This record gives sequence, C-alpha cells and structure tokens, in this order.
Amino acid sequence: MKFLIDWASGGKNVSKEERATLCYLKILVGDDNACAFYDVSTGEHFENLYIPAVHLAEGIVRSWWSIFGGRDKKFSVMPSRNGFALPDLKFGYDGFTFEVTANQFELENPNIKFWNTSSELERNEAESALSVFISEVVEKLTFESVANSETQLIWSRIAESRDNPVEKVFCEAAGAIEANPYLIRESDAHLIEMSTEHFSNEVLIEFLAGLRQSAPNGSPNLNQIGEEVFEWISRVESRPRYLFRLTELDDLASQIKASSSRLPGERAWAQGYRAARAFRSALSFGVTDTSDASFSVKSLSSRLGSPYFRRAAGPDSVIAAISRSSNGEVGVHLRSRGKSKLEVWSEEFAFARAVGDALCFTDSEFSVVNSLRYAERQAVGRAFAAELLAPIERILDLSDDGKDADEVADILNVNPTVVNHQLENKDRIESACSIS
Repeated sequence: MKFLIDWASGGKNVSKEERATLCYLKILVGDDNACAFYDVSTGEHFENLYIPAVHLAEGIVRSWWSIFGGRDKKFSVMPSRNGFALPDLKFGYDGFTFEVTANQFELENPNIKFWNTSSELERNEAESALSVFISEVVEKLTFESVANSETQLIWSRIAESRDNPVEKVFCEAAGAIEANPYLIRESDAHLIEMSTEHFSNEVLIEFLAGLRQSAPNGSPNLNQIGEEVFEWISRVESRPRYLFRLTELDDLASQIKASSSRLPGERAWAQGYRAARAFRSALSFGVTDTSDASFSVKSLSSRLGSPYFRRAAGPDSVIAAISRSSNGEVGVHLRSRGKSKLEVWSEEFAFARAVGDALCFTDSEFSVVNSLRYAERQAVGRAFAAELLAPIERILDLSDDGKDADEVADILNVNPTVVNHQLENKDRIESACSIS
C-alpha cells in the first residue's frame, strides 16, 4: 500500500486545512490504484482524486489505535469523505496480517464508480505506509502555516505513544475496546490494568476485543464483565488440577511442532488445519476409521491424560481458558453449557478450539477462547477444531458414498454447519495440508 500525493494550489476551499492539503491523490493497493475511477456521465477514466488530504489523514489518526488494536472489525475511510469522493477502502488487522480491501462502489454526486481491489501486508508495512501519508499531510499543514489542527495534535500524541512501549500497549488495548486512550473513562482504564495482570501481547488484545464484542452495544459495564471473567479464572484455577490438566498435551505439542508452526505469509487458518492433521496422526486417530470417527469432550480429555476432566460454569463472555504452568503442563477450563444437541456440539467445538490454541501457541501462560472469528489465535483454533472433528477427507469419502451434509454431520457427531464450512473451504484445507 502506498499513498501518492501531488500537491495542488489555488483551491477555493473555505477551510484553511483544506486549501493547504488540496492534492491529486492515488492510493496503490498491491498493483491496483484504488483511487482510479470511471465517470458514469461522460465515460471518462481518471487515475487521481482531486481532494483535500486532511480529512482522510484525520480519520486515520483518530482511529489509529482501533485500526491496530481492534479485531473482527474493519476501519472504513468512508466517514472521512466530508463531502469529497473516496473509494470504499477498508483496513483490517487480525494480529498477524493487515488486509486492505476496496469494494466496487458508485457515488451519485458526482456520478462516478470505483473498482474492487485488495492486498495483504505485514503490520510494519501497513504502519509505514499510513505513517508516511499522515506525516506528509502534517508537514504540508506546517509549511502552509496551519497550526494546531486536529490531525497535527493527535498525530503528535500518537508518535509519542508509539515510542513508549508501555504506553503503546495501553493504547492498543484501548483500541481493542474501541476507547480513545487519551480521553479514556476510569472504568475502561481499570479494565485494561486488570487485564494486563493476566494476559500479554496478542492474547491481551484478543481478550479485550472479545470482551467488547460480547458486551451489549454501548454497555457502560465492560469493567464489570471483565471482573466476572477474572473471578471465574481465579475460581477455576483453584480447583484440583486433575479436573482440568491435560498431561499429554505438552508432549504432543512438541511432536507436531513443525506442522503447527506458522509459515511466512501464511494465514492463520492454514496453521490450524495442518496442526489438526498432525495431531490426529500423533494420536493414531485415523481419518477413515469409522469406529473412531468422532471426538467428544470426555474421549478427547481422556486421551490427553485427564479422565476426570470437568467443565465449569462461567460467564458468557469467555468460552474457554487455557493455562500453562512453569513446567509446561497445560490446563483447559471449559465453560459448561446445556444438554441440548446444539449445546453439546458447541461445547465439543469449543474444547477442540482450546486444545488447538494450546498446541499451536506454546509460549503463553494464559489465553482464552472467545467469540471472535478472524483474530489470529481464534482463527487458528476454529480451523483446528473443524479439521479435527470433521476431517475434510472423511467428509469427502462419506459424500462419495451418497451421504448429504446432514447425514455426514450425524456420523461425525458435529453441527451440520461445520460440515458445510469444511466443504466450502476444501481447497484451502488441502492447500494448507499439502505443505509438510
């Protein structure tokens, strides 16, 4: 991603910030120019937008910490239009990969059309591209003797925070709960402080983002929800260890380490699919063995060294938690659900996700399974659980025998949704698992 600015002069804009930053703008996303558009009225094609850059820059700096701290949420540049034309550009970060997308989009006034484009970057590449653009806008404002604009003031604060490791962690954590770190409520600041006592790095961000997602819209009680989670963690961790420790899991993680490691440029789900295949192999659990075709919480926990494993009632905002002691022993705390078929399926899928997290991320003392879908660790866990409980090879074998998705799900004892998702993702699963 790259922002190409050709400054213009002589604008008639009333706002001094707009006059100072009027430009011809291109935004390169991969090999495509996201700012290229087609004038529906005249049939002409154009390669640049003629707009003031300040509104786009201000929108990005205002959302900076949410862009990099948020999960399962995309930042759109559209609210930064301020009456000017912009492509439907969105930024999303899963904790590992920064994704830029632009959907085909048509404006009515002026009557113009933008095209689809997308690209994936590493975080440092995305930060660099956005930083260069904002810095150029700030420098132009300064050059034109425009002082104390919102863009300049906020960017100055962000620059200071990025240079301070402790403050940077706090700011990204605030972004995870969609809070402004510079105007944060005391209760939100307290929640972040409590969370850093239990979690660190990406686990911290995913925990807070999941907490925010689980809360009712606009809930002022996020701090209270967090306290309920921490009380649950304290309670389940104080149980006898034989109720939650999986004594075989650490050795299995070592056995499948090569298969469960992320490859350069690889998406999270690829790691999860491949780790599930290796895990089945390590357990000598055949894909086509119909007598051993399905897992349950009881059968899997027993195989992993915990025949007395017990679930634990807890808050809805956390599905499971994973702990790792100083000697490498892994514990899984699974929130109990009801006894309906759907609830049992959900419980088994959640347990498999927790096992996948423990296998693929061996350097975390504590982590959680929550409702996020596209955050890095959650995506790994979901892919792992799907391929563990419903291996695509077994699904295809049963399909070749004339079984439909519901019949396959019944045989494998999983939700039919899992079978359908596996079939939809067949090509990506096979591609991920073809790498040895």
